[in-house]
Amino acid sequence: MESRALVEFVEALRGVGIAVGPSETVDAGRVMTVLVSVTARFCGRLACAVLRRADHRDTYDAMFDCGPAALVRER
Repeated sequence: MESRALVEFVEALRGVGIAVGPSETVDAGRVMTVLVSVTARFCGRLACAVLRRADHRDTYDAMFDCGPAALVRER
């Protein structure tokens, strides 16, 4: 989830009556930063486990964004 998407999500929460303040939004941004970092490490480690050929890495990376990464983050 990019920062603009986070802001839109927070605005949507506010729109349905959920109070989300500036400090909570900043905290959510920090959480996103950690999740992106963890996801990148997970992606690389999973690639080591499932790929037999280095020339498959580009395809794997493209598919990862639609598969396992979607469970952790949204682009």
